[in-house]
Amino acid sequence: MKTLSSDKKPIIIGYKQYLNSFISQPYFIWERKDEQQNLIIPPVDANGFELYEKTNFEQNKLTFWEEFADLDSDEDGEFDGEISNLKLDFDDFLEELTPEDTWDYTQRSNKKIYDDLFAQAKTFMLEEVFHANKDSAKTINTMQTAEKVAAEMAQLMADDQVRYIFNPVLIYPYNIGKYDDEFVLKSNLFAYDKEKREAYLIRYKASNSVEDYLKVNWCYEVANRLNFRIDSFKMLLFDNSVRFTKRGKVSYLITSAANANKTAKNKSFLSGKKQDPELLRKAMYAINTGLFYTSEFVNHPLTFKHAVIEGKPLKPYRLKAKTTECIFTNGGEDYNEEGAFGDFDTQVQKIISGYYTLLPQYSNNKNEIAMPNDFHKVYGSQKDAKKQIIAQYLGVNNFYSFGTLKRITNALTQDQLDELKNIIQNLKKRENFFSETALTLLSQYFKKDKKYVWYDYEGVSSVAPILDNMLHYQQVTNQVSIIRTINGKIISEEKKIADNIVKDPKNLDLADLVDNILKVYSNRADYYVVYNKSYENTRNLDIFHAVDRTFALNKDHDLIKKIKDLGINSPLDLAAIVEHIQNHTLDLMDFLKQTPAANQFCFPINSDLINYENRTKNDIVLKLPKTKTEFQKNKSINLEFYDVTSKGFAVSTFFLYELLGKKSIKSIEKLITKNNLKLKYSEYFKEYKNLDVRNGSMAMTLANNRYLGLIGDNEWGANVVQLQEYCQNDVVAMLVTFSFFETIIADVFPRIKDYAYKLNKDDVIKFNPETFDVEIVDR
Repeated sequence: MKTLSSDKKPIIIGYKQYLNSFISQPYFIWERKDEQQNLIIPPVDANGFELYEKTNFEQNKLTFWEEFADLDSDEDGEFDGEISNLKLDFDDFLEELTPEDTWDYTQRSNKKIYDDLFAQAKTFMLEEVFHANKDSAKTINTMQTAEKVAAEMAQLMADDQVRYIFNPVLIYPYNIGKYDDEFVLKSNLFAYDKEKREAYLIRYKASNSVEDYLKVNWCYEVANRLNFRIDSFKMLLFDNSVRFTKRGKVSYLITSAANANKTAKNKSFLSGKKQDPELLRKAMYAINTGLFYTSEFVNHPLTFKHAVIEGKPLKPYRLKAKTTECIFTNGGEDYNEEGAFGDFDTQVQKIISGYYTLLPQYSNNKNEIAMPNDFHKVYGSQKDAKKQIIAQYLGVNNFYSFGTLKRITNALTQDQLDELKNIIQNLKKRENFFSETALTLLSQYFKKDKKYVWYDYEGVSSVAPILDNMLHYQQVTNQVSIIRTINGKIISEEKKIADNIVKDPKNLDLADLVDNILKVYSNRADYYVVYNKSYENTRNLDIFHAVDRTFALNKDHDLIKKIKDLGINSPLDLAAIVEHIQNHTLDLMDFLKQTPAANQFCFPINSDLINYENRTKNDIVLKLPKTKTEFQKNKSINLEFYDVTSKGFAVSTFFLYELLGKKSIKSIEKLITKNNLKLKYSEYFKEYKNLDVRNGSMAMTLANNRYLGLIGDNEWGANVVQLQEYCQNDVVAMLVTFSFFETIIADVFPRIKDYAYKLNKDDVIKFNPETFDVEIVDR
């Protein structure tokens, strides 16, 4: 067996590099980063092709990274309710740790979460799978040097008293003689049964993907070189089919295969189908976990080991259309040829070569962008690298949320980037405008003597269920800020403009969340205003479902009594409240969403309100009529005519180029601040950069760390004040954002001011093309 030399620290090749060798050219395999942890994208490639001008980039570096960070958070979905920052790949997490690591808050919380999940998974294996006592199992200490880990692994393999090894690490010295550096291949498993020669991997989530076939092949190939025998592979996943869960307790399942798709199927898989919904739901669960390949849906079972022997991942099955039966087919082919693993040594040598590759290749011999080796049909691409390359190619003067314009899902080419740049150039030719739909939306906020509840949630979550009867990773809303208005005036109590409620995550229970909903409900208000209603509505429904399960289980009598003391005597009571809120919710983001009809008139926004950014007035070539005379001469001008981009681009209710395609409320607030607009309610607003808690991620991190016990009572007391300030500011930002839209519309149609808060229930503000003005119409 090859051994490690003790005088030189080896360079570790892990699974991440192996995966990258399939989806990246050699330079990007190692994901080189600068001191700020940004990917290093050189300005000039190995062929002399200039991706961007270095001097210009250096001069605008701060602007670039600030805009790029905003672009990243906006595209990922600031309000979608996902908590991807918690969805850690702990295999990579462990591979990247060293014995010298010290823990900041993030690392400490990750380590605490990992330790708890690992302990629960280990207990599950010993009690439910191995049916063994603790004495027959040992756990490798991975916080050691590679040499010590290898020695401990060898010792446990030779110990006849030990049958089960947790955290087994396989380390194989790999040198090809061409370089002086010493490389080792490192493979992490979750558990190994020495007697059955079964290897177990783990994913700390409820689904796996086609990438896991590569993971299994990596483990097998490293083991094979060590003569470490593995006869079968299995994988642990979270089991989200368990209806009644316990706080902090993880439910696991074991699968012998993986989902053969890149991503898990979601609820859209269930919609519009002729087949039995329950059977489809069962199939979706099986597909997402890989259990599908050993289920009744297939003719013969297939496993990870079959894929390894064949050298290819399993092929996805498709639901047969035009039938009411739930029949799936793979076209008679069990394996996906396009995902072939290829020669292992060739891949490893590509990885080692990449370690010494100093420049990437962006271009071909025609001096055009061509990156065919940075995309794989089955395994995808390095999304972060692709996004940064596109952004640096376009430059700060063409910065735009390009994901909203054109999805580049395959290899980058010059044609794609030329098209993207052309779309952006066409957008610069437009005047900023709003459409007739904006008038309809505005009408909803102008109802006379109606109570409007403006609110914003902040959440806490954990990988394990945060409360009884919640799912893994499910976020709950321990914090809410509420501002109530009637006829545009804030209803203040005790000189406070907002109710700022923060429930302590350390002692949180379901009754606290129900209480937050009731505070929002405000004794059946007329309207509820949020920014992106999918987040708030989803959280409210989650709480209802948890209450429903708690009452159905009927075991936690103290909790049920607490909920009843709030006036919720049955889940139906809460269902009616949640339904009322949902049915009467107004979404401010609708002002920036696409307009449903193209044949609407649109109206130019005064450039004195919004200054041009990354363009000048001379760039505007498509101008809209500004007076009644001009309008009557150009009645053909509507949204269909004004769509000057590609056929795939949807026109917004409000088009503001200076938002650069972003839709987050913080992007709107930045635009307002840049233009020094003095809007209604702005006296209550504070710039986010001046707050202690500046975004939702920071708020959640504090709440999560309190939940994990990493923040003590005194520190938490100070944190509560900071969280209240941030959440209130979010609600104030909503009010200011509404004032922003209202001000822009009123600048074109001053009569709007006369209609404010004078509309009856069915009244709508409409545009009259004959008078080139607005009027109230009874719908």
